[in-house]
Amino acid sequence: MPDVNHSSLTDPYLHEPKGVAAAAAGDVYIADGAGSGSWSQAFQYASINTIETNAQTVSTIGTNPKTLPFTNNGPDNVEVSDAANNRITLTDAGVYFITFRVTFFTSAPGDAGLYEFKVLDDGVATGLALARQMSGSSDTGTAAIAGLITAGAGSHITVSVESDDAGNNDDIGIYSSNLVTLKVG
Repeated sequence: MPDVNHSSLTDPYLHEPKGVAAAAAGDVYIADGAGSGSWSQAFQYASINTIETNAQTVSTIGTNPKTLPFTNNGPDNVEVSDAANNRITLTDAGVYFITFRVTFFTSAPGDAGLYEFKVLDDGVATGLALARQMSGSSDTGTAAIAGLITAGAGSHITVSVESDDAGNNDDIGIYSSNLVTLKVG
């Protein structure tokens, strides 16, 4: 058999990458830059949400952050949607594109103030945060944020909310919210 470099082979003589027989449907081969690679799911994602028919109240908000409640699991693939525990669990380490959107309202004049929502990775702020000033009674606001984070395998992604009320007396209602993770690297 003659010595032929793989790089000079033409189309009819090319073969599948190693390990293709064990790869699952939808897997893609990711090169590691060192002459090898591995198979993984092309799209790893998860989402949790709250919709208006399941509106939630978050009470006694103040300068101590509270975990934002979610009521429904959205679609997921590899990553784990877990609305019962108000989180998404990331199966693999990597870079994730995170989006969070919320529509909320205040119920009483005493609820006026600045509300800040933060995306957390295992309880630690990721730098993805948004703030919305609310005027009090019957005030409704929508806010959204998106960005990249680097997270470890098994990370729990949650959202917290806090306000500028040192007495922890603010209350909000959540009309709708959505937290989505998508692995991009």
